[in-house]
Amino acid sequence: EKGQKKKQKAFMGLVIKLEDKSEVIPLLQPGTETEYEITKAIKKCVVKDKQVVGFLQGHGEPRLTELYGVRERLEVLYQIQEILLTDSTEIPSGVLSLVLVRPIFEFNNLEIQKLQHFLDAGGNLVIALNRVDGNLQQASGNAVITGLERWLQQLGIEAEDNFVVDASCASITLQQQTGAGILSRQISFPYMPVISTFAQHPITQGLKNVVMQFASNLKYTGDSSRRFTPIAFSSSKSALQKAPLVFDVQHQWTASDFPLENIPVAGILEDKSATPGTSTLVLIADGDFSINGPTQEARGIQPDNINLMVNAIDWLSEDPRIIELRTKRANSRPIRQPEESSIMLIKFANIMIPLILALAYGIYRLQRNINRQKKLMREKTYLE
Repeated sequence: EKGQKKKQKAFMGLVIKLEDKSEVIPLLQPGTETEYEITKAIKKCVVKDKQVVGFLQGHGEPRLTELYGVRERLEVLYQIQEILLTDSTEIPSGVLSLVLVRPIFEFNNLEIQKLQHFLDAGGNLVIALNRVDGNLQQASGNAVITGLERWLQQLGIEAEDNFVVDASCASITLQQQTGAGILSRQISFPYMPVISTFAQHPITQGLKNVVMQFASNLKYTGDSSRRFTPIAFSSSKSALQKAPLVFDVQHQWTASDFPLENIPVAGILEDKSATPGTSTLVLIADGDFSINGPTQEARGIQPDNINLMVNAIDWLSEDPRIIELRTKRANSRPIRQPEESSIMLIKFANIMIPLILALAYGIYRLQRNINRQKKLMREKTYLE
């Protein structure tokens, strides 16, 4: 109006109320997971007895305070517990699913047996495993041994001590000493692959990009008594490098460095011989991808990294419907702002077009009246 522009948010937030409970969504923004946020708020009000999801501790795993994004989303539907697994402790009964994230120290045979008994009894397990790891300060990469790799091999899955390198990758900051001081620049680092190729599965539904750190490859060598389903892969330009190795940050990568494609980095192992039902193990060949620190801002992390971990737990815990909502976005499509010259043209057209139409109609009416008068004059002359 009169050359002015104004923005107005009609709906800032939302409140869900049920009896004496209420949940507030303080801000609704375009492009966010609005349907998921509303469902989550309703669930918080409705769910009374939450099922238990256990996060194993005792082998250098991150505490729940270091899994802020995962914990925040899971607490809506589940009771989250840290479970210490040692020779003298047991996995509590009533645990719906177990999650094992980035163990550092080695498991002994008795602890492995307890995990196997949990699966044999129809339990479900998510493992985010570092089979290889890198040290950027020392520019070196090495294999990681926790004892889990031997157990997984008995189940038919080989998590090999190879680094997956990928042309589709994240960047790192490289600092170099120069005469003028320290120069920082961003370089692509193929040892941190960006995973964007996924199988059609509820766990990966809606995922776009998952950034992994020092991922390894998976290979199934088991028999038909178990079923292995790969769900995440490297890109069409990737390769494998055996650990240990030295990172050459100055290396000029070419297409010949990436002769492989679609290397599995995550998969699902299902064993129908468990009693009762089927036991399921989701294995992701990177232990660090879902760790983002004690707060949302502690460490930047790709949203789909969190979604992949939470989706896996939801799928195992028999609530896959939430997965579709979490990864569904409502895109904002605002009206395109025209150029200033276009605005002036539109204003001019709004003023002139009605005038031209009115003038044209007036000329038409005038000409019609003149023609009518001429016709009447001709008829009058004829009658005389």
